[in-house]
Amino acid sequence: MPARARRVEDMVARSRFVTTLAHAPAPQDAHAVVDAVRDEFSDATHHCWAFVAGAPGATTQIGLSDAGVVHALPTIPNEVKTVRARFDVVVGYAHVDAVRRLLGEVGAAVEAESYGEDVRYRVGVPAAEAADFAGRLADVTAVEARVDPAGDPPG
Repeated sequence: MPARARRVEDMVARSRFVTTLAHAPAPQDAHAVVDAVRDEFSDATHHCWAFVAGAPGATTQIGLSDAGVVHALPTIPNEVKTVRARFDVVVGYAHVDAVRRLLGEVGAAVEAESYGEDVRYRVGVPAAEAADFAGRLADVTAVEARVDPAGDPPG
């Protein structure tokens, strides 16, 4: 997916082509981007647009009006989207450092944390690491950590 919006301008046979690329998770979001660009360049004589919505590689939601945006695609910066399994983790303070090291080793993202009688984390663990996560957590906390698939935010 595009890491951020991108605009490219080209001159072809004395015609100016302005291409805007942006992330839009659903067709209605893509149409909103098209409308905003159309408003921005209201004096343009022609507007071309195209989108593919949905999961990467899916082609179930495609829309287009001309194929003129294709020359900009190689210029857009991308980011890899990591599919994550979410877990709620509860540990004692004595294990915080070990848990933090483990989260770094597996590439987990801390989505929420709270400190009270114990420490509670909501973490997103890369799907490839999820199956082994509970076992590795048990190893680094001497089986004292509690881990569950994420439900409501930890409290």
